[in-house]
Amino acid sequence: MASLKEIKARISSVSSTLKITQAMKMVASAKLRKAQKMVGGLDAYKTALYAILGSLKAYLALSPLAKPSSGSKVAVVVFSSHTALCGSYNANIFKALEKEIGRLTSEGKTVVVYPVGEKVAKMSRKAGYDLCNDFVGCADKLSYDDMATLAQYMIDRFTAGEFGAVELLYMHYHSAARQSVEVQTWLPVSGDIPGSDARQVDPDLIVEPSAEEVASGLLPLAMRTDMYATLLYDCDADCFRQCPGTAAAADADLQQAAPAGHYGRAYGHFQRQAGRLVLGCKDYTCGNNCEGDNKFHSCIILFSDTKFSS
Repeated sequence: MASLKEIKARISSVSSTLKITQAMKMVASAKLRKAQKMVGGLDAYKTALYAILGSLKAYLALSPLAKPSSGSKVAVVVFSSHTALCGSYNANIFKALEKEIGRLTSEGKTVVVYPVGEKVAKMSRKAGYDLCNDFVGCADKLSYDDMATLAQYMIDRFTAGEFGAVELLYMHYHSAARQSVEVQTWLPVSGDIPGSDARQVDPDLIVEPSAEEVASGLLPLAMRTDMYATLLYDCDADCFRQCPGTAAAADADLQQAAPAGHYGRAYGHFQRQAGRLVLGCKDYTCGNNCEGDNKFHSCIILFSDTKFSS
């Protein structure tokens, strides 16, 4: 049997670990809110930009970015987490990467992996894949400049004939209940522009200096914007996975803090609002008209798949 000193040391160690994980959850939650706010503004910008490109669709086919390249290599830009506590998030990303590399290799193509995030970089390095680590640290910062640099890097090598295609692989955050791994052919550009229609340029619309030049100037801008949006979508999924990834401890703390008989009803109310975060709240009432004193002190309320009953 362990001595009293060993038990106290163990309790102290667990408490220290709990403080670290709670701090990481707080950071992930703040980063999640920031990314979601940025995605909201960027989506409106992308919609307007793609609508303009849609009206110039006839001229996009003339761009070198829309023409097949003679390169035999395929660049796969894969986004992942830069930290841990993400559950199966990084594992699912790497499984999709393995599947995609297997498909491309079976077609006789050479694959070069460009990881954005330390976790997938480590797994790819261990698997022996051909890597370029120039952009690994970009996952830790939500920087448009970094993604614009990465986008221009890919565009330059595609137009130079070094790459025959460029693909993006990432986890797309649709909602708190649904995230999916997406594989997108980024280059060459498809004629199917998201959010556009098949109409031609309005004959009454004056385009200066010319429709061809405007289309050729807007397309690289749209590509850089799309690369940045991919980073934000992946960051949303990453941070959301980090929050419930350590929610078991928060669930236990919440159950202990709540009066008996009220925890199940209150937690059910929070589950119906999946993904809502209440951080550092003081005397927060669940709003579910529960009887008695049903306040939680300094709790972190997080969505979890765990089911409870009162």
